[in-house]
Amino acid sequence: MQQPSITQGRVYKLYRIGLYFKGLFGLSELGVGLFLYFYTKADIYQLFLTFAQEELIEDPNDPLILFLQQALQGISIDAQHFAMTFLTLHGAVKLMLIYGLIKNHIWAYPTAIGVFTLFILQQLYHLVFASFSWGVLFMTILNGLVIGLIAYEYVYLRKYHHLAS
Repeated sequence: MQQPSITQGRVYKLYRIGLYFKGLFGLSELGVGLFLYFYTKADIYQLFLTFAQEELIEDPNDPLILFLQQALQGISIDAQHFAMTFLTLHGAVKLMLIYGLIKNHIWAYPTAIGVFTLFILQQLYHLVFASFSWGVLFMTILNGLVIGLIAYEYVYLRKYHHLAS
């Protein structure tokens, strides 16, 4: 078995950092999805008012607070259910794949590359056909980098550790 080079060691560190960040995002998606499951629209709006009360008293015309207030009031039950389902499934799948990658389960590498590529395609569709967002573009680029690091690690493991696909 060949020892990894310094470059491979650095790439591996980036790979692990990318996995942990992706895992944190997956955990937050799962948490928000479950939050939406357990709380009604009215509960969420009341929670928002509790946190925004001081800002509303200080500046009742704060554009961010007014935007959030209108956005929360405009969310339909169907939209809440869609967000709940999407975020819960998206987060759970992401966490399952990240766990498999961290544990070096060989099945997780091609599966993660495929699933994360599908996530990127969904993000690109959103960017092109729904609405452009710098945040979504940034996340899409980061997801592409993580896929590249996963692929690099997969090739390295197969080449130097003689793993079968």
